[in-house]
Amino acid sequence: MPFQFYQKKKFELFNDDDKNNESEFVFSSHGLFPSFTLNKESLKLWKFIGQLVGKSLEDNRLLDLQFNNVFIKIILGKEFQISDVEFIDKFLFNHIKLISDLNEKLKLKKNEKELKEKISSLYLDFSFENVDLIKNGSSIDVTFENFENYFKSFNKLIKDSINKQIDSFLNGLKDILPLNRLKYFNENELNQLICGNDEKWNLKILTENILINGFKKDSKLIQNLFEILIEMNEKERRQFLEFSTGSNRLPIGGIKNLNPKCKNNTKFFF
Repeated sequence: MPFQFYQKKKFELFNDDDKNNESEFVFSSHGLFPSFTLNKESLKLWKFIGQLVGKSLEDNRLLDLQFNNVFIKIILGKEFQISDVEFIDKFLFNHIKLISDLNEKLKLKKNEKELKEKISSLYLDFSFENVDLIKNGSSIDVTFENFENYFKSFNKLIKDSINKQIDSFLNGLKDILPLNRLKYFNENELNQLICGNDEKWNLKILTENILINGFKKDSKLIQNLFEILIEMNEKERRQFLEFSTGSNRLPIGGIKNLNPKCKNNTKFFF
């Protein structure tokens, strides 16, 4: 079963950073990251995903997905910071930045009338995506007087909301691999080991790493082929790789580390 199946919105596994996305799948421009709102039913799936990743690492197989580097950083034991949201969800980060700026202005105790009007114009309550920040939060409006409490509650939810998903993932992963094996990698390296490389090609990379049979590399036909490959977008590159290698991603290190090497297959018919 393709991993994309688990990216369906109905599973509520991953954050969707395009709030207007009408597809049945989540959209994640920076790579997959756990949803900031916990669905307890998803924890078994998170354990399974951990087992799946562990098995892919053990068998040296690539998965058809792309995790967010912040997620991988957390898996490696590094602390999740509110500032990391910038690399996960731009919409959410902009909201965090807005309320952070307002909170700093509140501390100065100046222009109270202006701040009251600004906070009132946001039409906020003590909830986030149908999750109450405090008891009955969806029925409590955010005001000038309770804004500091809202700010602290919101930040706490964002920081703590992914803990159970991470724990379930790690429990599944360590069923297959000892977690201390991961300590030798940084987040970029581990993400590439799991998901492969999305290398963008240029003429030098292609000339040095594609074996050409029956033609010279400077022949017009081969140069036209290279030009087409270079102009491909990410989706087209993945389709080409899947057609030519069976996997839509390159191994860590890119096309030079393909084994067997990428080459043309020339047959002559008379």
